[in-house]
Amino acid sequence: MQNIMRVDQTLFGHPNGNCFSACIASVLHLPIENVPSFMGRGDGGEWFDALAEWLKPRGLYPLFFNLKGWSPPDDAVCILGGKSPRGDFMHAVVGVGARVEHDPHPSRAGLVTMDDVTLLVPYTYQRFAEVLT
Repeated sequence: MQNIMRVDQTLFGHPNGNCFSACIASVLHLPIENVPSFMGRGDGGEWFDALAEWLKPRGLYPLFFNLKGWSPPDDAVCILGGKSPRGDFMHAVVGVGARVEHDPHPSRAGLVTMDDVTLLVPYTYQRFAEVLT
């Protein structure tokens, strides 16, 4: 098991659920109250910009990938996104590689599909290069 703190979401449903924030909290070992809600900020990349800005003082930057044709390294702690088993909307879980490590929803039902992955990498170029090599 990877070193994560299992944090559960406290808000549910689309667009106000905070599963993604619970995943960020789990990876960074933070209480959910210390992580803002990034989703539901519009239809574009507003959530990503808000996340990047929030992570910057913490020395991290998010990398977002579509999982079609690619998967994260087997030991990479990441946030996996895909279709929720509870409706026609997206859900987020903590993954290690492409395996679900923690579903922040109380059902622990995971994902119906795995569509994307968010990796948190060191912000500085030197550290970023080390992660990629």
